[in-house]
Amino acid sequence: MSLIHPWLLLGLGLTAIPVILHLMLRATPKKLVFPALRLIQNRKRQNTQRLRLRHILLLLLRMAVIAAIALAIARPKVPAGDYRPSLYDSLRLLLVLGAATGVYFGLLAYWKRQKLPPHVTEHRRTLLRYATTAASILLFLLLVAWPYQQRVSASMDKPMSPGDANIPVAAVLVLDTSLSMQYRFENRTRFEIAAEIAARHLASLPSGSRAAVCDTALDAPIRMQTVAAGQTRLANLQTRIASRPFEEVLEAALQAQWEDREKPAAKTTAAATAGSVPVDEFAREIYVFTDLAASAWRGGEAPRLGVLLNQLPGLKIYFIDVGATEPQNVGLSGLSLSTEEPVLGSDLTVRAMLAATGGTPTERTVELYFENDAGKLVKRDPVTIRLDPANPAPITFNLADVRGTVRQGELRIAASDPLEFDNRLSFTVQIHPPRKVLVVSDTRASAEGLMNLLAPPRVDAQYDCKFLQPAGLAAEPLKPYSQVWLVNVADPTPAGWKALRKFVEEGGGLGIALGSRTKLDAYSADQLPDAAAILPAEPLVRAVDPRDPVFLDMQDLAHPVMSRFQDWGVAELTGVEIPRYWNVGPVGEARPLVRFTNLRHSPALVVRDVGKGRALLIATAIDRNGWNDLPTAGWKYLAWMYEMARFLAQAGSQQTNVQAGSDVVVPLDPELRMDKYLLQKPAFEQLPGVIPTDAEQLVLHDIDQLGSYRVRGSGEAATFERGFSVNAAPHEGVLKKLTNVDLEKNLPKERFSISQSIEGLQREVYDIRIGRELYPFVVLMLALAFMGEQIVANRFYEK
Repeated sequence: MSLIHPWLLLGLGLTAIPVILHLMLRATPKKLVFPALRLIQNRKRQNTQRLRLRHILLLLLRMAVIAAIALAIARPKVPAGDYRPSLYDSLRLLLVLGAATGVYFGLLAYWKRQKLPPHVTEHRRTLLRYATTAASILLFLLLVAWPYQQRVSASMDKPMSPGDANIPVAAVLVLDTSLSMQYRFENRTRFEIAAEIAARHLASLPSGSRAAVCDTALDAPIRMQTVAAGQTRLANLQTRIASRPFEEVLEAALQAQWEDREKPAAKTTAAATAGSVPVDEFAREIYVFTDLAASAWRGGEAPRLGVLLNQLPGLKIYFIDVGATEPQNVGLSGLSLSTEEPVLGSDLTVRAMLAATGGTPTERTVELYFENDAGKLVKRDPVTIRLDPANPAPITFNLADVRGTVRQGELRIAASDPLEFDNRLSFTVQIHPPRKVLVVSDTRASAEGLMNLLAPPRVDAQYDCKFLQPAGLAAEPLKPYSQVWLVNVADPTPAGWKALRKFVEEGGGLGIALGSRTKLDAYSADQLPDAAAILPAEPLVRAVDPRDPVFLDMQDLAHPVMSRFQDWGVAELTGVEIPRYWNVGPVGEARPLVRFTNLRHSPALVVRDVGKGRALLIATAIDRNGWNDLPTAGWKYLAWMYEMARFLAQAGSQQTNVQAGSDVVVPLDPELRMDKYLLQKPAFEQLPGVIPTDAEQLVLHDIDQLGSYRVRGSGEAATFERGFSVNAAPHEGVLKKLTNVDLEKNLPKERFSISQSIEGLQREVYDIRIGRELYPFVVLMLALAFMGEQIVANRFYEK
């Protein structure tokens, strides 16, 4: 413990005044003639003992009053630390008080039942008071004070700060720039309040301090600079559409502090003697200005935070909570489309979730806007929903007969609220005509099952299928097709394999379904180099008719062909017996996705990437004919074949709806020579860009606005047009706040504090840099001593 005004401790000498007054003003006993009765003499001795004890107690209390006044004026302080009594300290204190009270009143009740003479009872009561008081003090010291002292001794012996308000500070100021900081209350956003508090505190740092200002996007390294440079950086910050989790932000801030401390310029020599230990000349602090939204944290453990904090023992983290106390918000999230690449003339379904935070059940109207042929957003039929904050409500819109090439739309909440960004969701669809599929088979009957599955007789069919016999494969122009299927083909011919190899390597898809007509030599990777270049697998022996029942084993559901079955389930497919199949061996870097349940666990579905294209092989027939009854699995079989076709056509390779913070990949048209492009942003700002030579796709990194974008070609490629939409992460609109308990999962409670204002922040910083003042505690002790002095004096002079 130290003192802010130590010279005022001279006032402790005033405690001698009560002693002097007590000695000078001591009453002189008066001699009275009275019968020498033994009883009176005994009473006199008892009274004399009691009065002597009261004299001493009254003297000590008066001395304590003067000592407490002197200490309060001297303003004692202790190093920063957690000096709050723990739960166990409080329980032990209550136990001591309860035991003392119980013993005292229990003995008084017992003596009262014995009906002792009044003077005996009074004498015993006096002794009991002093005995219970002494015992209580002893138990308090042993059970409460001693454990408490052991717990806080670390803070006393190893203070976190040097106790100097003017020591230079190396501070990292982190401003939460997530979208939730746009919440507006009393006509000010949370970010505006955070920036104001940060600016005021930055200006109040001691002379010689250094500062680094960063945001939660972490798109620039954190470096210590002058306070003036930090103020300039702070003035240029604004909210961003994407932020890193707070665990990563704090790790980066701690890493920056550690790296700065290790620089020679940040150290001074503690003494001029040889071998002295370099000492950090800066007090190190991190300030986080945030609304403490729980969604900004990843939620798991962050062990690296503990490691970095151990390397910086004197550092303290200050959280400045600028969030609204009771936020209220209604927002849209969870946008999903029935497809991002609808077929020309088909229907489109748009879904989203409407959720409320705080408030009472209310009604909200959501409107759908969709582009017309002129490129203008036109409002469709709105939907009004009764919304309960406890239950998010699903919203569904249907768009019929979508046409065009690139079409964009929006969902909007008709009313406004304090958080505007989640009142709108944007979406983009890339409309295309049905993709052409060439189905090659020896007989049309074998091909009809696949053709009817991919191209049913309706307007919104995703594919346009054409039948071809193997003899015409070499002469058929394959470029217009998205994929070619070989269904139970006996011999594709070497010329056919050559044409297929060129087609796949240039970006086409090849699907192979073996069957009863398949010839081993016609699919041999050893004899046919063109086939070997594109075959996912080759038949090893003749078709197998197993004795024991064989089924499909679908365990690898991570691949795009199988990923949707993670939600749908595969029981209907794996429950169908496969009476006949081919044993095949993967070729090259092919990957088996599905296997049979035979003893060899041989591959049933194998995929392979070839050049720019893809190929897959099914080791059993898809035209039934006694090979299997997979078509009886219902819609799961149809969906499985449909996912294979999507995989071969590379459908969904273009990102049309992305989450903020992601890079956007725009495939380029290989038929168009593009060296420049124009990016149109949601705010109608147009930015030109250059495309690298021979690039097959355009990667856009700096996407800084929510809404819909368009990419257009220039010059000879002026007809090129692609679009995409960017929406915030769903958690950005969740305003539930973190508590101390949540923060303590990753941060030791003695290493951080939470303030709600600049005044609270300055008090916390003062306590850490200077130490915690004991002035309130000393004043409390003064009040208790003065109260005790008054009680004892009144009882002493009562008679």
